[in-house]
Amino acid sequence: MSGTLNFGVLGPVAAWRDGDELDLGSPQQRATLATLLLREGAQASVGEIATAVWGETPPRAAAGIVRTYVSQLRQALGGGSAPAIESVAGGYALPVGPETLDLALFRQLVARAEQARRAANPALAAVHLRDALALFRGTPLAGVRGHYAEAQRGRLDFLRAATVEDRLAVELELGRHAEAVAELWALVAEYPLRERLRELQMLALHRAGRPAEAFAVYQDARRVLAAELAVEPGPALRELHARLLQSDPTLLGPTSSAGPAGNGPLPLGVGPRRPAADRPVPAQLPADLANFVGRSETVRELTGLLTRADEVPVVGIVGLGGVGKTALAVHLAHAVRDRFPDGQVYADLGGMTEQPADQGMVLAGFLRAFGITDQALPADLGERAALWRTLLAERRVLIVLDDARDGAQLQHLLPATAGSAVIMTSWRRLLDLPGVHWRKLSVLRRDESLAVLEKYAGTERVRAEPDVVQRLAVAFDDHPMGLWLAGTRLAARPDWSMAAIEGRMIDEFSDPVISQEDCLQLVARFERIYRRLAAPHAAVYRLLAAPDWSEFSLATAAVALGLPERETDRLLLPLADAHLLEALPADRYRFLSLIKLFGWRRGLVEDDPALAKAAIRRLARYYLAVARNALRAIEPSPDAVPQSPFFPALAEGPWFADAASAGAWLRVEHAQVEAVAAQAARYPDLDSELAGFWPVRRRLETMKAGLGGRDQLLMGLAS
Repeated sequence: MSGTLNFGVLGPVAAWRDGDELDLGSPQQRATLATLLLREGAQASVGEIATAVWGETPPRAAAGIVRTYVSQLRQALGGGSAPAIESVAGGYALPVGPETLDLALFRQLVARAEQARRAANPALAAVHLRDALALFRGTPLAGVRGHYAEAQRGRLDFLRAATVEDRLAVELELGRHAEAVAELWALVAEYPLRERLRELQMLALHRAGRPAEAFAVYQDARRVLAAELAVEPGPALRELHARLLQSDPTLLGPTSSAGPAGNGPLPLGVGPRRPAADRPVPAQLPADLANFVGRSETVRELTGLLTRADEVPVVGIVGLGGVGKTALAVHLAHAVRDRFPDGQVYADLGGMTEQPADQGMVLAGFLRAFGITDQALPADLGERAALWRTLLAERRVLIVLDDARDGAQLQHLLPATAGSAVIMTSWRRLLDLPGVHWRKLSVLRRDESLAVLEKYAGTERVRAEPDVVQRLAVAFDDHPMGLWLAGTRLAARPDWSMAAIEGRMIDEFSDPVISQEDCLQLVARFERIYRRLAAPHAAVYRLLAAPDWSEFSLATAAVALGLPERETDRLLLPLADAHLLEALPADRYRFLSLIKLFGWRRGLVEDDPALAKAAIRRLARYYLAVARNALRAIEPSPDAVPQSPFFPALAEGPWFADAASAGAWLRVEHAQVEAVAAQAARYPDLDSELAGFWPVRRRLETMKAGLGGRDQLLMGLAS
C-alpha cells in the first residue's frame, strides 16, 4: 500500500494515510503506537513497551502480546514489504520526522521561532509559534491510559503552556498588548501558579493603560502563591512589580501592533526565556549513550521532579560503582533539555578521585560558558557564587554535577531561584545537603540485562543460547558494567560462543589476581569506594567476604566477626550506605557476587589468612549446631540426628520452640549452611573438628532432595 503516512500525538493518538484516518484497533494497540511515536525514531525494547502499556505489573505473556500488537499495527498502517514499524535489536522503532509526526513538526516550528527571535524578527517568530500551537487537536494522547501516558501527557501540556507564554511575549514585543489582555485573563484563571503568565498579564495591562489592574494582578499572585505553596513571588515577578511602582519608562514598549520590532526592551524576566542574539547558550552535556537500556520508570519519575515550576528541583542519583549513575544522569538530562532553553552545563566533580574538583574553578567554567570574561570574573569564591546565582535568576538552566564528594563541594554551585534544575550523582547520600530528591540506582532487571547483551551481540546470537545468557546475567548479578564487559567481548569476538565468553569471564573474576584490562576497569570502580571506607569498616567488609555465602543475617554476621550484634550492626550500616552490602528486610544483608569477590581479593592481600579461617570456623560451628537443633525440633526421634561422642555442645546454637520456627529457619539458611560447611571441609583440621556434624549435613542433603522426612515444612528445601 502506497501513500503518505502521518501520525499525531498532540490530541487523540491517530494515523492517517493520504488524509484518511486509519483504524488503530484497541486502546492497548494505540498505547503501543504512542510509545513508539514518543520515541521519535529511537528504539523501544519489548519490556519498555510492556511497561508503558501495563505499568510495572504487566501480564505474564506481555512480550507475546506486544509482538501481536505490533503485527496488527503493521497491518493497520499498511506496511507491505517495508513496514512502518521496524524490528530493531530486541525491540521496535518507528522512524518519524517533522513531515510525518505532529510532535516533531511542533519542535521544528518552535526552533524556527527561536531563530527568528535571535534574528530580531518577532513577527516571524509569532507566526511560527502560532503554527506550532495550532498542531494541538485537544488533550495530548487522548484515549491512552496508564502512568506512562499520564507522565507524557503532562510533558506535552508543559510544552504547550510554555509555547503559549513565548507567543504572548512575542505579541507584546509587537505592541499587541490590547489583544493579549483578554487571552491572559483566561490563561491565568487556568494556570494560577504560573508566575510568567502573571508577568505577561501585568505588562499587558500596564501597556494598555490599566496600571491599577496590573498591581491587583501582583497582589492576587502573592495571595495565591502564599495560600497554595506558602512561598512569595519569584525574583522576576517581584522585579517587574518594583519597576511598575517606579514607572519605569522602558516598560511601555511599542505603542501599536504596526510598530517596528524591538521598540523597547522587555523587562528582566519577562518575555520568552530564550536567549537574546548576543547571549551564549552553553550545551555542555556529554553525548547520550546509544546503547542505553532500561530505567524507563526512573526516567519518568525524575523527569516529573525536574520540571516542577514552583521549586529548584535537585535530583541526586546514588549507587554502586559501575551501576550506571553517570549514564542515567546524562540520559535524563538529554530527555529534559528542551525544558531548559537557556543552556545546559556539566561538570565532573571527581569526588571519588584523589583530587576532587574545586568549586571555585567549576564556577569559573560555568560563568565563562555564559559569556563572563576573565577580566569580569571575580577572584573571590563568594562573589563568584553571587554572580552565578544572579545569572541563573533570569534563566532556565539545567546543571549536571557528576561524582560529587560531599555537600561542601556543592554549596555554591546550586541555583537559588525557581526555573533551573540540578541533576547530580554521588557515591552515597550527602546528608549535609538538604532538599535533594535522592534515588538509589540498583542493578538492572533481568529483561533489561538481556536487552543490554542483545544491544552488543545481536538478538539472534543471544537468543540462540538462552541458558548461557541467563547464567551470565546471574553471575554478574545484572550489574550494568559487568554486562557491558561481557557485551563488548561478544561484539569483539563474533565467532566465539556465549558459553566460551561466560566461562572465561567467570574464571577471570574468580582469580585471586585480575589481569585483563577490561575487568580491571570495573574493579577500579569498586576500589574507589573501598578507599573511602574507614579502616574498621574495611576490615569487616573483607572478613565478611571470606565465607562462601551470598546472604546473611545480623546474627550470623556477628558470629563470623566474633562481635556482639549491637556492635556488628553499627559496623554494617556504613557498608550498606556505600552499596557494598544490600540491606534486606528483617536485619538481613546480601552481597552482589562481584562485590564479594572484590572483598575476598582484598582480604588475600591485606589480612592474615588465619583471620578468615577463624571466621569460617566460628560460622560453620554455629550454622551446623543451629541446623542440628532445627532438625531435632522437626523430627524429635532419636534416630533423626544420630548421636556422636564428638558432637559439640548444644550451647553452640539456639533452640527452636516448635517445628514451624525450625523449618522457617532452615528454608532461609539451608543454602548458607551447606556452602559454609563445604568450605570448612576444605581445611583438614576444621573438617576433623566438625566431623561430629556429618550426620547433620547428610540429613540436610536428604531432606533437600525430598527423599525423607514426614514434615512438609522442609519440602521447600528442594526448590
